[in-house]
Amino acid sequence: MPFDGTETLFSDLHGHAPLPLVEFVRHLNRHLPGARLLETDGPGRTGGWWLDLAVAGLTPAVEWREATGFGLYGPGPTLPERPVAQLTYPADAAARLARFVNAWSETRGAEAA
Repeated sequence: MPFDGTETLFSDLHGHAPLPLVEFVRHLNRHLPGARLLETDGPGRTGGWWLDLAVAGLTPAVEWREATGFGLYGPGPTLPERPVAQLTYPADAAARLARFVNAWSETRGAEAA
């Protein structure tokens, strides 16, 4: 599925990203329209891709591997050794990351108060 034009901040993925990543970006853009791509790394030796993001003052990361799906890491900048969630489907991963970002933002706001 091609990009539909709303993912301009993710344009460097266009043309060479696997379909699940393209789908993830499409869904993520709907859930978190302010998300920015900081860095893309992939495909690695094992076929994995990494997306380092910036959204709502947080820096979550997403790892995608064909065999395991989407690993969600965050809130950043120091990422845990293991993902906080592992999901198979792009739409589910984008929705879960949006819920995490909202929860992490609320937690951070409460700590600052």
